[in-house]
Amino acid sequence: MTASAEEPAPAVAASDRPSPDRPEPVARGLIVKTTTSTPSDAALDATDDALGSEANVADDDKVAGKISTIDFDQEVPADVAADVAADVAKRSDVVWAAPNVRRTIEAAPPVAPNDSLFPSQRNLWDSSYTTPKGGYSIKAPSLWRATEGSSDVRVAVVDTGILPNTELDGQLVDGWDFAGPDDPDATTPSFVSANDGDGWDSDPTDPGDWASRGLCYQNSPGSTSSWHGTFVAGQVAAKANNGPGVVGVAPGVKVQPVRVLGRCGGWDSDIIAGILWASGEPVNGVPQNQTPSQVINLSLGYTYGNATDRAAACEAYTSAAAVARTNGSLLIAAAGNDGSNADWAVPASCSGFMSVGATSAKGYSALYSNIGASVDISAPGGDTMVEGARDSILGLGNTGTTGAKLSTYVRYEGTSMATPQVSAGAALLFSLGLAGPTEVRAALMDSTTYFRPVSAAYSRKKVRIGGRYYYFDLNCRGHRWCGTGILDLSKVQYPLGEASFANAPVIGEPLQVVLPPYVAKGPLLFHWSGGANTPGPDPSGPGPYTDPLTASYYTPLPQDAGKQLTVTAYPGNLFTTSGFSPFTTTATSAPVLSGPAMQLSGVGKEKHGVADVAVVYSPDVASGPVEIRRGPHTVMGSGTLVDHQASITITGTAWAGGAYPVRAAFLGDGTTNPASSPGTWVSVAKATSFVTTSLSSTVKRTSHASLRVTVKVSGDPNPSGDIKVYDGDRAITTSHLFGSTHGTRTISLPRLKAGKHWIRVYYYGNESIVAKYSSYKTIVSK
Repeated sequence: MTASAEEPAPAVAASDRPSPDRPEPVARGLIVKTTTSTPSDAALDATDDALGSEANVADDDKVAGKISTIDFDQEVPADVAADVAADVAKRSDVVWAAPNVRRTIEAAPPVAPNDSLFPSQRNLWDSSYTTPKGGYSIKAPSLWRATEGSSDVRVAVVDTGILPNTELDGQLVDGWDFAGPDDPDATTPSFVSANDGDGWDSDPTDPGDWASRGLCYQNSPGSTSSWHGTFVAGQVAAKANNGPGVVGVAPGVKVQPVRVLGRCGGWDSDIIAGILWASGEPVNGVPQNQTPSQVINLSLGYTYGNATDRAAACEAYTSAAAVARTNGSLLIAAAGNDGSNADWAVPASCSGFMSVGATSAKGYSALYSNIGASVDISAPGGDTMVEGARDSILGLGNTGTTGAKLSTYVRYEGTSMATPQVSAGAALLFSLGLAGPTEVRAALMDSTTYFRPVSAAYSRKKVRIGGRYYYFDLNCRGHRWCGTGILDLSKVQYPLGEASFANAPVIGEPLQVVLPPYVAKGPLLFHWSGGANTPGPDPSGPGPYTDPLTASYYTPLPQDAGKQLTVTAYPGNLFTTSGFSPFTTTATSAPVLSGPAMQLSGVGKEKHGVADVAVVYSPDVASGPVEIRRGPHTVMGSGTLVDHQASITITGTAWAGGAYPVRAAFLGDGTTNPASSPGTWVSVAKATSFVTTSLSSTVKRTSHASLRVTVKVSGDPNPSGDIKVYDGDRAITTSHLFGSTHGTRTISLPRLKAGKHWIRVYYYGNESIVAKYSSYKTIVSK
């Protein structure tokens, strides 16, 4: 049985969005996996017995491997077939059995486009938003900086087939037509559903799926041809930069059209055969697929009314998905457009499939979208009933209402439209080098924007349907029914170039990585190789040692002389890491220069503002320029070796508060290479501050009083830091003290209401100076 895709039905709350009136599903047989190559006669007899008077077993046909169909001589209700399958599955020569049910496309009816092309593809990039940038689109252009897709990556569009379209010229690889006869066991087969006059063949062209009233089931509505497969294919890979038209999410990849749907939908056995073939699995009676697809898109399905029927229907799909995933294919399916429980949608909720829900341009759950814990991820699908006609997805279509006529552009809404965006996103990730379905799925789940904050208005969104008003909860946040987030390809942490180094490799000097720009910034792990030691202290400034795994630098040791050092930056951190090796960037240094041994002494416990003398010694070099350094490049003092030694005065202001290592650096003299000593740890105490203020005793309440602040620090004539001014216990203004003002700052106070006020200042200090309050000053406002 089948039904045309329909708009969402009325409901009182999104947590219980009832399905529109749909016919009950029917089955035309079973799909079974047996221990033998084909079902045994005993298994066929058992099936016939279990059917009773409902129908008779007509024949059996091999699909692939040990999977076969057992065909009935007439259609039966799907729940009857599920009971039969449960009985047959108990046999020792049957691994599993499932009813062979018809599926339909998951899309809402198209409307004529009212905007032009890429700027109107708000699902790819919504320029109407500045915050967040790109809105709640998938932000595909962000990842196009890294790749528009590889021609070696293919997306199988398991759908209604394909039409010729200039937007798809050169974008396809060979596909197959798996839309079979209405009754595979009829003496003279008919092809009303397939609508192309024949069964399985090598031509996946879409002949149209229009249906007259009552064709699909009793009193079924009539419908025009959807050209659904062409629309979905365009969402994946419509050409870029070819003048007027739309662009696909992954215009550099190829589409493999696999036709499984016709009038009234398509049968499970044909769909499963299409899945297996698309993944490269041998299918009985069909040539081997020479270009198997890494991604398989299924914008189709049926939503059951209970978990039992769903579980029975998932048996065959789960088995097919396991085979396809073993072959390296990721299966992505539409969650459904029934405004119902996504956990009962087949095949999307079945094990081995990614389930895709639909969101509106505003980032809320689309009214029609199925919701539930089985939804993995969401993507824009449009929502015209809530947000208006502009909130729909623009793509490829045809003017023909029955057979094909002229190519055109149309608008659809539905989870069918959201799903190919995720499939194309997966294809882009495959193009970047990710290794298989497990890794790509993890990367997709990582590449999401979390749902927008809960809106009270959308918690009870008023929608008019059929002349009446209903209320829906369309929030995704706060519920577990829209997946992990909205696909956001700007979140892919991919480097747009290779790493390099900020300096030459010198013994004792931190060798600092210079990272390229990334599609998305994020935490990184660094792995160093080629050296004798793990990374040393953080060179960014004063502070403790960092965990070696996160250090973006390495300090060469004397035993590293002559070695080349290699660093690889990985996306992730110590707590969560993607581990996607193709997303790494690597740099290899020149050989580490050999240099003289250097020693540093005379420093240890210090205080900001108090000078001290550091002693530098080298047994290997008698004279030459030397410096005292901290961090990657901060020079604290300099001098010259005389007879192997130098005494260097470090001024009080050079001592930053905290604990950190300092080193003695020989700068080289043209004959001897530069080198630095191992780090010597120092502990630097903060200096004490003294804060005073001056303020007139009176002020007009219509004027602003001037408060002069003076901060003095012994040994530091140029203190800096933030200042907060209080009136009693209430903060009334803030300011900043700059080192260039030599410890003074004049602040214009806010107007003070009439009366007496007690004004004081809090100086926050900084990394080197202790914070301090001033005493109170009184002022009367008149």
